[in-house]
Parts: sequence; structure tokens; C-alpha cells
Amino acid sequence: MAKCILILISSILLFQPYGQAASDYPNKPIELIVAYAAGGGTDVGARILAKVAKKYIPQPLVIINKPGAGGEVGFTALAQAKPDGYTIGFINPPTIVMLPFQRKVAYKMSDFRYIINIMEDIGCLTVRNESQYKTVEDLIRDAKKRPGEVTIGNAGTGTDAHMTALDFAKKAQISINPVPFKGASDARTALLGGHVDAAVMKVGEAKPYVLSKQMRILAVASNNRVKDFPEIPTFREKGIDTAMTTTRAVAGPAAVPDFVVKYLHDNLKKTMEDPEFIDLTEKTGVYVKYMTAQEYEKYLKNIEETYGPMWKEISK
Repeated sequence: MAKCILILISSILLFQPYGQAASDYPNKPIELIVAYAAGGGTDVGARILAKVAKKYIPQPLVIINKPGAGGEVGFTALAQAKPDGYTIGFINPPTIVMLPFQRKVAYKMSDFRYIINIMEDIGCLTVRNESQYKTVEDLIRDAKKRPGEVTIGNAGTGTDAHMTALDFAKKAQISINPVPFKGASDARTALLGGHVDAAVMKVGEAKPYVLSKQMRILAVASNNRVKDFPEIPTFREKGIDTAMTTTRAVAGPAAVPDFVVKYLHDNLKKTMEDPEFIDLTEKTGVYVKYMTAQEYEKYLKNIEETYGPMWKEISK
């Protein structure tokens, strides 16, 4: 009898933490890891989320910036965090998917449990305002006349912008000269200075320069036209099946409990549907984009299947 009681008490103690957590979660602040420095696009988006989530989650989301190694430091910290629901993080495809293709990293995609996608940052092909290219067809025609000579800047080798430029060239059946820089700001500066013919960047990055008449967007790399520039066609409207969207999803370590996933999914979905959240997000040039965990997993698989072989080809 005493042995049975001891086993019962041990079982209760073993499962008590999650049992309590299921009924009163969250009972302390939740850390939200951002794999990039404060002030960047991901950080700004995370802080908007934390601000509005106060309406729906009784404990604060505390932003923890862990920049380094192109995002690997933060992604690894999230993968290795205690799976109790009090450490979650933003993950950034395609970067998080592509890093393992580019080098050995300390995490695997199976180390994460996806909760909900929050935002998407859409890519575009841009030129200087005074460029001879008035449409994407103009650029394609010139590239066919001068194979390998049209320069297209991007944020760096292996970045989504780089891969998009290559994908665009392949599907448009042209040869270009992709020019990698050390970041999006350097690529933008090179474009404005006339050092490259065009550049791939995010709509949010291009927006202020388009509004100030320094830059034009030839096409956006999304399924539909974007709200900020409804007059700009998509690549797909031009018969070029290429897309570039950097998404920002919330995930936890792989073993995070179901009740945590459900609670965070439901309340973060309410947050992202809040008019304040939508307004603050769209002011940054980023768009609200909901995906379930299941939809997100398919999305990541598509990135891997699209960009993985391309990276293997260019890294030979």
C-alpha cells in the first residue's frame, strides 16, 4: 500500500508542472526571441506584436534580441530553449531554411514547433526612377540583347533577394549578372548611385524611395498585387512564376506542449486581426499574413524544394 502511495505521489510530482501550466498559463512573462538586432525589420514587427498582444495575453511578451551569424544564434537559442511555453521566437524563412544548405548549423528544422505565421515581407524588382527600364519586359529584352551584362543587386550571396534574382532570370530565360552586397541597405545605395541596373529588395525597403520618386518598382514577387502599390504588376502576371516573401512566424522548441500552442495560436490570431496591429504593421511596408502551423510547414517545404537545388548549383 505504501509503495502504491509513493508511486502515486511521484507521478503527481512528475506531471504537476505541466498540469498547473495548462490551467493558469501564462503566469509569468513570455520571452520572444528575435534573431536579429534591435531596430531591424524583424525586431520592429516583434515589438508591434508585443504591444498589441497585451490586449489578449495577460502576461507581457518580452523581446530578447539574439543577433549573430545571419540569424543562426537566435534560431539555435530558440531550438534549445526549455519547452515550457515561456520561450518562443520569431523565425524568418527563407533564411532559417537556407542556412543549413549553406553551412553546418547548430539546429535542424525539426527542432521547432510552428505556432502561427504573423507577417509577410514581399520582394520586388526595382530600378532608379530615371532608368531606361519602364517595365519588366524592357529589362528582359535588354538582358537578351546583352547576355550576362545586366546587373541586379541583392542583399548578399544566398539571401532571399539573391535567390529571387536567379529564379527570375531562370524563368525569364535570360542571363544576368547578380551583384551581392553586404546587406539590403548597401544594395539600395548601389542602385540609387547608378552602380547596378536593378536590385531585388523588399517592398517595405523600397517604399520611401518610390514615394520620393527616386526609385520605381517593375514587378512584385507575390501572388497578388500589393496594397501600397496596386498599379504594379506581379511577376506571375508577366508569365514569370517567381515569388519572394520573407515571412515572420512564431514558433517554439519542438517539445512545447499542445495547450501552449493552442493558447498562443488563438490569442496571437486575435492580435493580428486587431485593427491597431494591422495599421501599425502596414505602416512599415509589411503585411499581415495568417497561416496555420500545417500551412506553414507546407510553405517551408516549398522553399526548401525551390531554393535548395539553386543554392547547390551556385555553390559548386
